[in-house]
Amino acid sequence: MPKQPTREEKLRDAFLVFGAQYYAHARHSAQYFYLPVSATLFHHAIEMLLKGYLCATRSSEELKKIGHNLVALWQEFKDVLADTQLTGFDTTIQQLDKVELLRYPDSIVDDGYALHVSLGTPASPIKFPGMEVLPQYTVHVSQLDAIAVKIFEACNVAPEPHFRSAPAAYVEALPPSLWRRSS
Repeated sequence: MPKQPTREEKLRDAFLVFGAQYYAHARHSAQYFYLPVSATLFHHAIEMLLKGYLCATRSSEELKKIGHNLVALWQEFKDVLADTQLTGFDTTIQQLDKVELLRYPDSIVDDGYALHVSLGTPASPIKFPGMEVLPQYTVHVSQLDAIAVKIFEACNVAPEPHFRSAPAAYVEALPPSLWRRSS
């Protein structure tokens, strides 16, 4: 008789499925520069994926108290894994955490914004006159792809099954590191 999954395993899987759904939507939206929604979807995706890993060491209530703070979630993820190479992604996480300010239109209406989303190798943002006075937000999608892979690896699960229910167009927007179609 197969072993029944624990509550923590069920929570991990639920967080990973939610994270994968947000990620697939974010990746597809970013492909068409559907901004700022794609950026906030990436924020939610990474948050859910990190919580998927951390639910093995934290209760749901503790994770709720951390809220949407990616920097805190990332730091705890790094601490639990004790992987010093992950510090190379700190700036990417800090930049994505700032995107939370775009979730509600208040800051957009009050201050405006300049959002640079880079799908491939991070490039220098395009600067137009007057943009330097706007709050700057940057999303490096290829770096987020690598972070998502690291989280799935840390959870010791393959990412592919978590993206299985995504629409075909969304799957096509995913990098091979997260989705590999079997022929």
